[in-house]
Amino acid sequence: MSLFADLVAEELERARRKHPSMPTLHHGHSVLLEELNEFWDEVKKQAPHQDLEAAVRELVQIAASAQRIAEEVLHVGPVDSPFVGTGSGS
Repeated sequence: MSLFADLVAEELERARRKHPSMPTLHHGHSVLLEELNEFWDEVKKQAPHQDLEAAVRELVQIAASAQRIAEEVLHVGPVDSPFVGTGSGS
């Protein structure tokens, strides 16, 4: 596993402890949008004021949020997922 994937796994665990459920797509969208906006805030800063560590933290939170939406709302999981291996590409 890559360092980034390890960071996402740690963030996923932390987020699930802090907020035990991701109940709906609307909720997931709100969380994801908030994290994306926080990443955008870092992107907009001019060098040398950009905090690259903060940008990475936000990307980790974006990835963990996306994973929670996929797993907890859309029920994308191992073998039983209707989305895994469908080849739809969308």
